[in-house]
Amino acid sequence: PRPAPPPGARAAARPVGAPQPPPALHRDAARVLGEDRGPVLAVAGHLLAARAEGRAPDCGPAEVGVLRDAAEELLVRGDAREAARLLELAAQGQGDEHVRRGVLVRLAQVTARFDPAAAERRLGELLEAARAGLLDAEQVQPLAGLLLAQGQVTEAAALLPAAVGEPAASPLDTLVDTPAAVSERLLHSARLTDATVAPLAQAVRSLLCSEHPERAVPWSRNLLEEARRCQAPGWSAVFAALHAEALLRMGDPRGAYAHATAALEALPERGGNFPCGPAAVLIRACTVMGRFTEASRFADRQVPKGVLTGLHGPAFLRARGLYRLAVNQPHAALADFLEAGRLMEDARVDRPAFLPWRTDAAEALLRLGEGARAEQLALRQLAMADAQRPYVRGVSLRIKALTGDPKRRSAVLGQAVEALHRCGDRVETARAMAELGRALQAEGSAAKGSAMVRSAWNLAKEAEASALCREILPDAPLAAAPARDRAPAETPATAAGPKLSSSEQRVATLAAQGLTNREISAKLYLTVSTVEQHLTRVYRKLQITSRGDLPMGLEPIPHHPAPA
Repeated sequence: PRPAPPPGARAAARPVGAPQPPPALHRDAARVLGEDRGPVLAVAGHLLAARAEGRAPDCGPAEVGVLRDAAEELLVRGDAREAARLLELAAQGQGDEHVRRGVLVRLAQVTARFDPAAAERRLGELLEAARAGLLDAEQVQPLAGLLLAQGQVTEAAALLPAAVGEPAASPLDTLVDTPAAVSERLLHSARLTDATVAPLAQAVRSLLCSEHPERAVPWSRNLLEEARRCQAPGWSAVFAALHAEALLRMGDPRGAYAHATAALEALPERGGNFPCGPAAVLIRACTVMGRFTEASRFADRQVPKGVLTGLHGPAFLRARGLYRLAVNQPHAALADFLEAGRLMEDARVDRPAFLPWRTDAAEALLRLGEGARAEQLALRQLAMADAQRPYVRGVSLRIKALTGDPKRRSAVLGQAVEALHRCGDRVETARAMAELGRALQAEGSAAKGSAMVRSAWNLAKEAEASALCREILPDAPLAAAPARDRAPAETPATAAGPKLSSSEQRVATLAAQGLTNREISAKLYLTVSTVEQHLTRVYRKLQITSRGDLPMGLEPIPHHPAPA
């Protein structure tokens, strides 16, 4: 049973005499309810009303405890903004400084649900306290999680060893080197909460850097949907940005553009480091699609150097460099790539699996006629451990082929195409295929080279990479394949007879481009058995016996995978 209130407590709420001003009434009501062990939301409401009416109450340890409990109850109901207001009031209370710092950590966590930039601003005092050793492990862990969710891996890594007693390592190593199976186990088992938002975001980033980046697409989409169900626009921005990055890695610039835009629109303000991430995806997507005017709106903005930190700063510099390279500004592009590399080296996050700045810089150097320097950068990247990953290996081999021995160019480019096929990046694959086609033509294999160039153009068109299409075949209209590059009228693809279904045509198109059944299954989210069944029906309908007989003139159909 609830104990009776102290003598005179109820009378204190309604004193005899002249009426007290409203703030005093609210303070007294909060005190009486607190002594009477009333509902924490009612007590907190009176404390908040007293503050709103012009005089903040003097919150002691008891009132601070009530405000914290009421904030947690509001969070269960999904009202993060009101919970943040209560925690702000609790942080102004009198009492234990250690308790106040715990309230500030929780306030930053809650604020991150709806405003990552505001949460980032709240971290300054907490970081100073952590560096001074004033935070315990229970406070450091959520603080590090907030930093990780915002891409500030270096700051987070500086805190975590003090909390868990582990030796400091390169802050990006854990993210990049976590096996895909381990990341997916976490993604399977964890529900989205304040405590898990950072590990889940890191797990998606880990998949993006793995040998199977296509797995990041359904997971980031699922987490984005969950964040929206939680009515947490800050979380939505985090996972929309990751989903946009995953789509861009798979060669879907239109989808990447839509979700990067949604990530920015979910933010109440654009300050801080975090918006550099979705802005980088927007710049790259617009550049790939040939929308240079729109890309310039983001790329040409003045960004303070202090903001270009963590993972998002170098990503923004790289995106701006790629845009400048596309609009024929190789000197400016080279400066951006080298600055991104300097930031990554200084922060000890220099991993090509995350950002291959060396081959970007080599591309700019090639445009400037400095092939020797370009080759050195490509070879250096190939010598790094990340060169075993298909994406890094593919982009590095393409540059090596263009700067190395011309007699081996087609062989090295063939290896690049194979590696990029495996990682699923349609745009980079098309770029390497076009280079391979030109190399074959230069070696005297005109028919084979022309077929490869045609396949590269089709793949770039399927990915809506308009800028690359114009680079591969400048005179070809984007509305349809150029007449000279379509399959001859007598090919099985255009002969009268049964038509392919959309699924069969997608599988046949990728098979004609050289992808294996397993690679097709990963790209289209089908089982290998389903791919084999589709190909069997394609062979029967087209009256052929193997994938080597598939016509190059198959018109690609855009693929939009269903949610996992």
